[in-house]
Amino acid sequence: MPYDLAPDGTTLRATGLTAEQSLLLAAIAEAGSPRANDLAYVLGLDPSTIAANLKPLVRQNWVIVLVDAEDRRARRLFLTDAGSERLGMAIKHLRGFEDALAVQIGGKRNVRTVCHTLSGLTTACI
Repeated sequence: MPYDLAPDGTTLRATGLTAEQSLLLAAIAEAGSPRANDLAYVLGLDPSTIAANLKPLVRQNWVIVLVDAEDRRARRLFLTDAGSERLGMAIKHLRGFEDALAVQIGGKRNVRTVCHTLSGLTTACI
């Protein structure tokens, strides 16, 4: 499958996810059943941003939100089977994009170099 390397979000468009939503699905999968506030802290996002990005994921039945058994004020996030499948699609598309990018810039080693350089720039700008 050819990937358009234009930075317009087309890589994930076929999955029905935004970059932020795919990040949330991946973070939920990694954490297991995090509390929404803990997820916001780990990702460095405002809880209202997490809530806004979760709404469409819940509507699509990719994430379910349940009351925490230990603290009824808190909510725990769970990835559904459909959510796991959607995350798998997103990862597949992102890997394809990465492979296409590697070809364009001359190999995976160059991709790592570019990422390392960008990471250093980000740190320097903070």
